[in-house]
Amino acid sequence: MVVTTAVVMATVAAMAMATAVVVPAMVVEMA
Repeated sequence: MVVTTAVVMATVAAMAMATAVVVPAMVVEMA
């Protein structure tokens, strides 16, 4: 189950990084 946990953590980290990149871009588009 350790592998599953690692995969979930990696997925969450990837989503967090993607959000950090997309949100500012959206803000700039709206501004």
